[in-house]
Amino acid sequence: MDSDASESKALLSPNEDELYLKAYTNVNIWNLTDLELDSTSIQLGNKDVLKSGGLMWLPMSIFNLITTVVGAGLLSLPFSFSIGGVIPGAASLIFTTIVSLFSGLLIVDSLTYLPQSIRVFNYEDIAQFAFGRIGRVFVLLTIIVLLLPSHMAYMIITRDQLDLVIQFVLTQANVSTSEPSLGFYLTKHYIVQTIAYLPIIPICFLTSLRYLAYSSLFGFICILFVSGSFVYLSSYNLVHNSHNISITSFCGNITNGSTTNSVTCIPLWPNNVFEFLHSFTITALVFVCHFNILPLKAELYNPTTTRVKSSIIVTVLTAFLLYFITIIFTLLEFGYEIKADVMKNYDPNNILFVVGRIALFLSLLLSYPLLLFPCRAAIISLFIPLVQSRYSIRRWLLTQKYGKAPFHEKANFTVNTFIWVLLTVCIFLVAFVPTCFINNVDMVWGFVGAIGSSLVVFIWPCLFYLQTRRLYWKRLAQRKHFFGMKVVCSILLLIFGFIIMFVCTINQMLMLVIPSLF
Repeated sequence: MDSDASESKALLSPNEDELYLKAYTNVNIWNLTDLELDSTSIQLGNKDVLKSGGLMWLPMSIFNLITTVVGAGLLSLPFSFSIGGVIPGAASLIFTTIVSLFSGLLIVDSLTYLPQSIRVFNYEDIAQFAFGRIGRVFVLLTIIVLLLPSHMAYMIITRDQLDLVIQFVLTQANVSTSEPSLGFYLTKHYIVQTIAYLPIIPICFLTSLRYLAYSSLFGFICILFVSGSFVYLSSYNLVHNSHNISITSFCGNITNGSTTNSVTCIPLWPNNVFEFLHSFTITALVFVCHFNILPLKAELYNPTTTRVKSSIIVTVLTAFLLYFITIIFTLLEFGYEIKADVMKNYDPNNILFVVGRIALFLSLLLSYPLLLFPCRAAIISLFIPLVQSRYSIRRWLLTQKYGKAPFHEKANFTVNTFIWVLLTVCIFLVAFVPTCFINNVDMVWGFVGAIGSSLVVFIWPCLFYLQTRRLYWKRLAQRKHFFGMKVVCSILLLIFGFIIMFVCTINQMLMLVIPSLF
């Protein structure tokens, strides 16, 4: 028996047996005695090093986060300014930037209050530590609800870009797109989407974000090219084309999406409060990268607190700079006439912008796996808790060591390659099929921003930070240190998150039921 125990210890990594035991026995370490804390070597308040990391360099982690954040937001933010007004839109963008940065740093600060023996890999791991199994399940459902519509929005935008590129190529080849056969293929969304996403499907089967580092770098270069195309074409048209710019309080008398080019009306204020709320839901969505912070931290080499926070700060500020530049030039040229996809405002036959469409198409296509990875991980954590038990031999070794199986008695069940591939295909199809019947991405972004971003950006980071900090000081019996400026800001942001989620969700439902209000 002793030989079996020593053999099992040799086959498991130093911390792996403890990790698996904690994952399946639901030990609440805050209820342990001092002797038990000493015996399990739990160290509290380690603010220098978060946990052992992976092999990804810091610049690559930044590129991954930027590719997750910037992309579809580059197309939707100018539209949110056109309906929400310049002054409220700018205030919303600055506020969302600060809040997204603050909440992202709160997630990192929450890790410093965890025992060092607890290894956190995902967003839901903190939820389980802070609120138990119910918190974990609710966060997993939130991530799924947020990411599946985001998949749909990405597919709609990439489909639209590829559709226009195909039409341009056919026009240059003197092939009429009005022919019955070509018209059939171009009007069937599922055909264009299939052509678009076939090359990216093999990448979706990968198991680590580290493999996406170079594709994220290429995607970031494509984003820079698209932003530069906006700046160049808008500035060129402003200089060489004679049209007046009218900055007024309201532009309600102009139909959004009209083709009048004599006067560019730039609204300072929205026509009504409903348009402002819809604008805010889009703005709140453009900095969402919080569910990828912890997986990237696990992949990052030497993931100290400073390095992880630096990647978040650089990502948010870079995204804000790209958004700000794009908004200025597109507003000056199109004003209130900006469409939900600002790319549709430009000449589809302009060769520079055709290249820009291709670059944007590639950028969104390469960032799609960054949305699929956390969604797949959330579904696995929710429905298949045995994913951490990669080989049944490890389960058998744990049974020999601790005297019982961590889960049910089926010793040969593991998440194998077949289940992994099947789950990836199912996620892809769940997002793919509805988008074949949706023409406008505006409504999708509205509901995702109202519900998903409110939870991920405003509510959950504050709850995680407040709860982990409270448990930390409760364990040390020093409650007087609980309150501080960061705690007060977290409480205020938490209250604001609940209010904005309720109000914006009602507003999106009114848009769907009574479109005449807008």
